Amino acid sequence: MELARWAVSCAILCCACAKNDVGTVNPSGSAVEANGATPAGASRVGGSGTVDAQGLEGLRVRFVGASFSQGETELTKLLTAETGLAPTRIHTAAGAAALTAADLADEDVLVLDNLARVYTEAEATLLADWVNAGHGLIATGGFEDDSSRAASLTGSYGVSYVPGLIDTASPGTYVTEFALPALTNGVSSLLLYGAFRLASANENATAFATLPPDRMGLAITHGAGRVIVWGDDWILSDQELLRKDKAGSLPTSVFWTNALGWVSQRD
Repeated sequence: MELARWAVSCAILCCACAKNDVGTVNPSGSAVEANGATPAGASRVGGSGTVDAQGLEGLRVRFVGASFSQGETELTKLLTAETGLAPTRIHTAAGAAALTAADLADEDVLVLDNLARVYTEAEATLLADWVNAGHGLIATGGFEDDSSRAASLTGSYGVSYVPGLIDTASPGTYVTEFALPALTNGVSSLLLYGAFRLASANENATAFATLPPDRMGLAITHGAGRVIVWGDDWILSDQELLRKDKAGSLPTSVFWTNALGWVSQRD
């Protein structure tokens, strides 16, 4: 799945232009959404199209898993600029050692990236206890048509993945139906391209992004901590971090700033 999506990724922008999903391309190479109005259910910010860093200085962020194949350079730059610290990364290969308390001890937020393996119940419990103590977790998915790796860690929060990826044909689909302003203020759209729909009976889970009637993003309180589960992986990509809407905002970059502020409770 990952290889097939890599092969067509360079065509996403031009295909999207034809469908009016993303619009035109500006001189910097980032896409600009065709419609100038903020979609129903979305929020927008004025001026520069950016939001305040919400006091992210000093926030310690660690990624778990390999980097997304389409590149995460822009996300790394964003996190480093806003926190003042370069994010770290562990467990990039299938043979990675067990997740330990030492892996979590000096971190504030964990981001589940392209996980290399299924995690054990003991590892999932360790992570859930860490979140419960007041830390933040952001889980992405959709790297391949197999949710077992992500589900081995997100099941602790009552989240499951509806079988079968959706929107696997280029150029994908943009979610524009949002709730929970603390997460989505200034976010006009987020890309889905080979994504999992999310299910949860957890009363502490709020759907902050929907592709009606499906839930694509969930925000969850877990003890003293917070969790975000997103059913796709393209929010990690350089392409999406650089994509501009017509108002000049970088919606995916804004989402990451909001998400870090929310899960770390610096919002």
